[in-house]
Amino acid sequence: MKGSVTKVKSKSGDIWRIFTEGPRGIDSKRNRITRRIQGTRSEANRELRKLIKEIEDQTYVRPTDITLRDFFESRYLPVIEATVRATTFENMLQYIRAYLLKNIGEVKISELTTERVQELYRFLSKRGGKNGRPLAPRTVLKVHQALRSALDKAVDWELVARNVATRAVHPKPERVEFKVLNSAQVVAMIKEIGQTNPWAETIVFLAFYTGLRRSELLGLRWIDLDLGRATLSVRRSYHRLDDRSSVINPPKTARSSRSVALTRSTVARLTMHLAGAQRTAGIMGKKLDENDYLLPWKDGQPVRPDSLTQAFRRAAKKLGFRNLRFQDTRHTHASLLLLTGAHPKIVSERLGHASVAFTLDTYSHVLPGLQQAAADRFDQLMTGVSAGDPSIENYVIEKSNRTPLLSGPPPPSRSTR
Repeated sequence: MKGSVTKVKSKSGDIWRIFTEGPRGIDSKRNRITRRIQGTRSEANRELRKLIKEIEDQTYVRPTDITLRDFFESRYLPVIEATVRATTFENMLQYIRAYLLKNIGEVKISELTTERVQELYRFLSKRGGKNGRPLAPRTVLKVHQALRSALDKAVDWELVARNVATRAVHPKPERVEFKVLNSAQVVAMIKEIGQTNPWAETIVFLAFYTGLRRSELLGLRWIDLDLGRATLSVRRSYHRLDDRSSVINPPKTARSSRSVALTRSTVARLTMHLAGAQRTAGIMGKKLDENDYLLPWKDGQPVRPDSLTQAFRRAAKKLGFRNLRFQDTRHTHASLLLLTGAHPKIVSERLGHASVAFTLDTYSHVLPGLQQAAADRFDQLMTGVSAGDPSIENYVIEKSNRTPLLSGPPPPSRSTR
């Protein structure tokens, strides 16, 4: 494929016009492609070779005048809204509007470069937050993920030749630090909630005693509770959107659909909660239905998530637990279970994590103590053997006789010369 470079008269410096033939359309007409390049002749020749290679590799995309704002609002968002959960779409929309459209919305999508994306990330990291404050690295990462996913679609739709966000470097998010209460502090929190916001006491109790997410707790119905088997089934999650509408979603992941075993104290509390709900229904001339919400507001509908969070924060502040979040009930549940010696796989199943590896990584702060406890137990075992404890000694001998150290046929003897 051939092309040409010709100089254009200009007062603003050396301007070159590069020209080549593009692929013919369905009407077989010639497709002339021209570009103007400012710089030296060698730079213009380099751009021409690059253009020809794009055409030969079938990666050439004709430049478009569509801005990022037009792309997001008219093309990308309407398609994505129909394919993701309402809560996911709402969160994505927040990042797109607040940080992408606000800062680079008027940039043509065909003129967006990796350097321009990098400038955006630097700006957000320094003063992209509220009142010109730095934006958290994790938020910049969310912006990067939203832009990268959108530009992937732009490539698929042949609006751009490549995704310029792929090579942009974003700040590495710091590990989120969460608060973990001890058993006495858990009891104090539940008691404080019961005194200040009685409607939230059972919700907070279940949060600490089961490790369920806030959305999972608010989505529970009576049909999910089996007091005879002492289990609670997680089948849905409740969310409230910015427009004050609400949605019921399936659990967060496939493993989030689970059955959680209940402690005796939890069964006792839920038994009393059931009796109270039946009395309330009787006073109103109704019968408690299995599809009624387990932890409702006075009108029978789920408690508003933000109301629950605010009540929790007020109680935590009164007790002096600074920066304690509702989701820390979940972290507290997991950490206390691990400290009691519960197997990480069991903890992972109770929390509905995607994998045990994720659980171990999240709660690695607990592992050093568990390792020390295991080492102490091993030391006790060996001390018992050396002291002549017959029960331990017989156990070790019996296990060693039952399971040989090496399985399979004995190794052949070496012949000596």
